[in-house]
Amino acid sequence: MISINNIFRTDNEKYIPLFFLLLIGYQFFLSFQGFDVCDEGWVLTFYQQIFSAPETVEYNFLYWLTGIFGGVWYNLFPTGGIISFRILTIITTTILCIISYNILKKHVGKYQILLGLWIVLLLQDYGLIVFHHNHLSSLLSIVSIYLIINGLKNNSSILILLSGFIIGLNIFSRLPNITLTVYILLIPLYAYLTRKKIKDSIPQALIFLSGALISFVFVFIALSYLDHIDIFKKALSTLFLAGKGSDSNHNFLSLLKAYISNYRLVIQNGISILACLTFILFIFKIRIKNTLLKKVLIILSTLVTLYFLRGIDSFSLYFLGFMGSIFVIIRKTASPEFKLIAIAAMLMMVFLPLGSDYGISNMGYYTLWLSIPIFIWSISELKTIRLHIGWNNNNQNNVVFGNNTIKNSFLIVLFVYIIIKLYQVSHNAYFDPGSRFEKTTSINSIYAKGIKTTKTRAQIINEVLPALTKHTKPGDYLLAYDNLPMLHFLTDTKPYMYNSWVWVYDSFVFDTKLKKAENVTSKLPVVILQKFNTLGNFSTPQPDYMSTDKKDDYRYKKGRVIAMSSFLQRNNYKTVWSNEYFDILTPEDISKANE
Repeated sequence: MISINNIFRTDNEKYIPLFFLLLIGYQFFLSFQGFDVCDEGWVLTFYQQIFSAPETVEYNFLYWLTGIFGGVWYNLFPTGGIISFRILTIITTTILCIISYNILKKHVGKYQILLGLWIVLLLQDYGLIVFHHNHLSSLLSIVSIYLIINGLKNNSSILILLSGFIIGLNIFSRLPNITLTVYILLIPLYAYLTRKKIKDSIPQALIFLSGALISFVFVFIALSYLDHIDIFKKALSTLFLAGKGSDSNHNFLSLLKAYISNYRLVIQNGISILACLTFILFIFKIRIKNTLLKKVLIILSTLVTLYFLRGIDSFSLYFLGFMGSIFVIIRKTASPEFKLIAIAAMLMMVFLPLGSDYGISNMGYYTLWLSIPIFIWSISELKTIRLHIGWNNNNQNNVVFGNNTIKNSFLIVLFVYIIIKLYQVSHNAYFDPGSRFEKTTSINSIYAKGIKTTKTRAQIINEVLPALTKHTKPGDYLLAYDNLPMLHFLTDTKPYMYNSWVWVYDSFVFDTKLKKAENVTSKLPVVILQKFNTLGNFSTPQPDYMSTDKKDDYRYKKGRVIAMSSFLQRNNYKTVWSNEYFDILTPEDISKANE
């Protein structure tokens, strides 16, 4: 059996299938708990409507290719519901791990890779969510890296062409992925690393670009065949509208500030990790003959590390990922191919999160599949660490830590990390916080079968669903205000405002889209208003939820409330069902509604 102390060196492949089975089993175990009404409902409604009523999910066309994948899966398993799309996530993540393993296996120890992949998987301490654009973006990014690395190594124009093709496709899984065209830089960099003339790499770069252009033609043909071109154009126009509102989170300045803030956190968290590692290194360096006292010190150092790293997140692992990749790049004995992989890993870390309103916070989980295994390898390659203490250059002030001390210190940090993440995942699910031991109650919907959540959350949803289905039927228009996209999916209703999650609109776009729908759509929708917060934890009822006297913040935008209230007034909506959490409204003249 493999000892944890040998994981840095062993290349025995006997247990590799077991690692992958455990990886699949871990995800599968987590897939049955957690009920999120926001992000998951948003993408699930997209998949549900992309082929039957694509114009109603216009905004989601910014992630068109993701919608195609999800829509095909939905049509294959139309009653599979939430759980089927979590299984699709497991399939995607497993493929991603297998490809990452194959990219690295000639350069990094096999179990070092698997340990690194587990670390990245555990970083997702909310458990498992349904397949969405971040999963597909990460997968296609890794596939493109695999193809271009092998294409350059084997001088294969076909593989380089395919890499460019995949990058082109990836733009349509999430439009900000256009930044990943930066992978073209890997071509001249490989020429430089292999001491070839950079100008000789120009034909290969043109082949890569040709692949991307071919993918654009392919996508255009698919859009035309599905009659999606006009909808896609409208989605693009919405993208340009976003940011005009003063309360937008997606204007250039907001995104730039978020990105700068992200890297400040990367540095801060990195310093914390280095401080903990240094502390543990010194604990191991202390010469104590009493074995019991030595063990007590190690336990105490573990507890101290546990305290300081209790909030470890993607920012911390970003720091380690950069350290490992830079170590490979500057290492003289590393092969050109390995250095190129390290550069590709860094490019993925830097450029994939661009365009996300929270940057690394949102996308960091999906960018570390190469860099963290590389970091694990770099730890094993550190022969010594030499620290200088004091102000003079006297060698007597140097403290030297050997390879075994470095490894043992890392293993303590690793142990602490695993404990923290397992605890966090046991007390959290995506946008459904709380102990998993309390998530034992079902949602009464065929689309949520097999999913368990807390009793309180289930009661809130189970009370409103029958009332909503009394006033709507599958295929009807529904306006769910403002963080309730999952209700569209559970009732198979069409979004009225071209987007099931209207909260993502800033006030300007919200008002524009609402007036457009009012003028274009012949029937008015049934409206459901929430009176409590559903972003993250479900709050207690908030009677002032639709008040215009509150100050704007991340959750609340006065402009949206004013536009929504005005729509209800001018169309004479009345409340037909109400409890402390929801109001359901229809036009006073019911003939103007879906019926």
